[in-house]
Amino acid sequence: METLSQNAKEQLAIKILEEFGCFNEAIQISSKKSLEPHSLPQDSVEYITNRYITALEMIDEVCESR
Repeated sequence: METLSQNAKEQLAIKILEEFGCFNEAIQISSKKSLEPHSLPQDSVEYITNRYITALEMIDEVCESR
């Protein structure tokens, strides 16, 4: 696998998060509480952020190993 640009890594991480169900969860929380996405409860923000970071780390590991 060639080196991925940061944008490509972010797009891939978003797809991984969709598989984890994090983005759907964030959308549901924000729509139920009529909140903008940046106003999600802190624990939800931390959960999504941690999943995103994990996804980026997984992508980096795969790219480095090839």
